[in-house]
Amino acid sequence: MGLAVNGCEEEAIELFSRLESSKFIPDGVSFLGVLTSCNHFGMVEKARHYFSKMTRIYKIEPSIEHYSSMVDVLGRAGLLEDAEELIDNMPEAIKERLSMKEQKIEKEPGCSLIEVDGEVHEFIAGGRLHQKAPEIYSLLDELGFMMPEME
Repeated sequence: MGLAVNGCEEEAIELFSRLESSKFIPDGVSFLGVLTSCNHFGMVEKARHYFSKMTRIYKIEPSIEHYSSMVDVLGRAGLLEDAEELIDNMPEAIKERLSMKEQKIEKEPGCSLIEVDGEVHEFIAGGRLHQKAPEIYSLLDELGFMMPEME
């Protein structure tokens, strides 16, 4: 994904091909990266190929981001009817999320509460405002639950 959004589309597609030929299985993020690369390169047929492969071969359910990327690549190529057909065939929840995105309506982030030693702690998805966030994320990092941040 990092290669795809930083102007290294060819390298991203090559890396994805190497991933597929290895013992590892591509996931939704891998497919989003290769679809983004195809979008930047204007490679409509290759994007269709990967989108189809993602659902048929790897049984990955496309997310709003996958659909958005496909609609974008089709729209940029002037294939507006194809883009509209793809939108019409999206699952109901995805259509609603896309509509929210177009209207710049943001979904309320998820929230969890936990009680420790009689004190209730609230955690918001993606949030780092908790008073002990640095300690928590440091421990998660040590345990290997955090992805390394790109420099």
